[in-house]
Amino acid sequence: MNLSKTLNCTVLAATLGISLVPAMAQKPPQTLAQKFDKVDQTLEYHYTLKAPSFTDKDIDQVLAPLLESLKSIGEVGKLEKPKEGAYIDTRDRLLDKAHLIVRLRKGLFTIKARSTNIDELIDLDICEKPKYEQDYFGEIGYTISAEIRYEKDEWLADPTKATMGQSLEFLKKRCPPLHKQLEVILKPLSSLTAPGVAKMWSAEFKPNHPLAGGLKESGISAWSFPGTGQTLVEVAWTGYMKDRVQLDMLYYAVKEKLQKADLLAVDQSSKTERYFQAYYGATALDTRYGFLARPAYIKHYEADAKDRVVVSPYLQVASREFKGYLDPAMAPYNWVIDADGRLAVVPETPNPYGRVYEKGFLRPEDKSQKKPGTGENYGHASAMAGQPGRISGELLYDKKLNAWVINNKSGRYSKSNADRTPDQLVNAASLIQEVLDPGGAGWGPVRFIFEYGPEAIQAELEKSPAVVYEDPAKKKRPGLVVMASKVALAAKKP
Repeated sequence: MNLSKTLNCTVLAATLGISLVPAMAQKPPQTLAQKFDKVDQTLEYHYTLKAPSFTDKDIDQVLAPLLESLKSIGEVGKLEKPKEGAYIDTRDRLLDKAHLIVRLRKGLFTIKARSTNIDELIDLDICEKPKYEQDYFGEIGYTISAEIRYEKDEWLADPTKATMGQSLEFLKKRCPPLHKQLEVILKPLSSLTAPGVAKMWSAEFKPNHPLAGGLKESGISAWSFPGTGQTLVEVAWTGYMKDRVQLDMLYYAVKEKLQKADLLAVDQSSKTERYFQAYYGATALDTRYGFLARPAYIKHYEADAKDRVVVSPYLQVASREFKGYLDPAMAPYNWVIDADGRLAVVPETPNPYGRVYEKGFLRPEDKSQKKPGTGENYGHASAMAGQPGRISGELLYDKKLNAWVINNKSGRYSKSNADRTPDQLVNAASLIQEVLDPGGAGWGPVRFIFEYGPEAIQAELEKSPAVVYEDPAKKKRPGLVVMASKVALAAKKP
């Protein structure tokens, strides 16, 4: 294990030994934002449905009940013959880390730059008409698409089996500027091929809503991933940003109907992510923030009489579009990355089912001695209603720095979990700093506490000369600062 790579937030550059700055600085963010800010800009909404597994032979029969259930929500057409397609990326999703997608279909070669943060996007140097699109998966995602259409004799008979090297040669021939822009990222992966070929069926779908006639397109897609036994069914439609308010209302109205009919899947990730999950066993979110894990335990006072985990009334699910807010007076906070890669955060306020310990008590999960008058509070589980989460930790307010310190201290979702790494904490901290208003404070250091990381990497991490302790005198709770403080400690007065 290479410690410098583990602690480097620019994982792609560290792994490939390249700099992404030249490619990612083609256009100033403001110019790129203007390209997305147009009245005819499209916005696509997605729902992944709870669907049974199917094959080529039984898809019509297996999906018939599901399609029949959808008729209460909209007009459903007949499934058309399947097409085939594939994606290229490494097992640890290096292209995703560069916010790139490479898709291969017969007659269509596509490269996409996609991110929920517009400042992370590469403004692709497209030879044909560029496509600037937005997708909605709980929050807005931005996509720039470069599509190259070709005839049968212009490239491979089966492009889904192309290597990255063959794709690069085709790209160089058809769009030299785009090839030159992306070669530094794609060339080190030239030996890579797609892990599998997906089969994709589609059908028309028109929601029962006055706005349906004004949609650009709408439909149902059903995908299978041969060799894995996994499948998906998605309903999606595309409208225009000028109708954003009505489109949002339509989205939530249909979502409510799907939930009541028990048709909405728990996993609402994109088809691209489901493809890589099927063939690699992991999505980009799994790599970025860790695999989903159920809380290690639920405390007795955290559930109601019906065994439902009580959600904190102060819960915030923060996004780039709708930021959360931190109040230093309510510190500390607990944070969790949820199934969809969003940030859930709650302050440690008293739980109505909890007790107050007049003489204090020894907290069993971390062996910490609590002061007299300490009560039992809402914790990490209350931010997730007891559902599975990814890496998590604390937000502590440092009065001297007037800054928030982020760590990975969570006995529910981080401790004793085999894949909670410093890289994931860096990724989570970057998201936290982006989607939370620090309430007049700054951002202090980000600390990876060894005790709450996987045992497999602790021995090497402890060799670092940069190890810090919560209590240096007692060498209590060792860890590493994986992101430096953005706030300087004020100089003491003489």
